[in-house]
Amino acid sequence: MQTRHLLAAAVAVALTGGFAGAEIERQHAPHVHGVAAGNLTVDGTDLRLELEIPGVNLVGFEHAPRTEEQQAALDDTLRYLRAVEWVAADPGGECEFASINAHTHGFDDAEHDHDHDHDHDHDHSHDHSHDHDHAEFHIVVHLDCESPNRLGWLDLHLFDDFPGNERMDIDVLTDTLASQVRLTPGSERIQLR
Repeated sequence: MQTRHLLAAAVAVALTGGFAGAEIERQHAPHVHGVAAGNLTVDGTDLRLELEIPGVNLVGFEHAPRTEEQQAALDDTLRYLRAVEWVAADPGGECEFASINAHTHGFDDAEHDHDHDHDHDHDHSHDHSHDHDHAEFHIVVHLDCESPNRLGWLDLHLFDDFPGNERMDIDVLTDTLASQVRLTPGSERIQLR
């Protein structure tokens, strides 16, 4: 029911010409191990993909690394995500990678987290424990597509190397499409036409 309202709102925004600055508003569902969520928008030549993936999906844990192996897994996963070899775009769209921002949230200080402004107001009495129960990877990929009207699909290869990543629910919004796509192992393609 909520998805139907979300799609109706997205279509209304697109049809009223307010698409340029529109982003799909996602109400954050409960953090579910194995399930990632994201948004894919195409606005003119700009394709933007945002993903939130539970830490356990990609590295098998959601706490500060406790061993050298866990630290290495976290570092290797961030390196892999930032290389963006896991994204494949339809060649017809003539897309090039413009930027990638991949970071973690909730892995304590070990994550080199960009989500927090470490303001030193010396009031450290507030509780951050809710962040540490649900460590995640946050990813934003921008592609610049010369022929966005010929871009038929986008593949996200984040299953074979990460068996803990069981499902990805992606909200898709283009000038002609508003839908939600469920990706699973063996079904990694987002159809854009």
